[in-house]
Amino acid sequence: MGRENPHANGGLLLKDLLMPDFLATTRFRSPNPASENAESTKVLGTFLRDVMKRNQEHAKLPRIRFRDETASNRIDAVYAGH
Repeated sequence: MGRENPHANGGLLLKDLLMPDFLATTRFRSPNPASENAESTKVLGTFLRDVMKRNQEHAKLPRIRFRDETASNRIDAVYAGH
């Protein structure tokens, strides 16, 4: 007792993330359907970027590692504005 990791205590240190409007952020709109190429992972990267921006004041932000992998997976928008 007394040596337990406080981060593994069943959520007493957890804080809810401030989330952007999911539908407004992730929906791809085109005036001419099937006329453009769009990548769902790029849209995901933009959504994750907005999550990170909304939660900057928290001491414990979600962590994104391996910048080369985020680029190859097309979610590198998470680094925009940081």
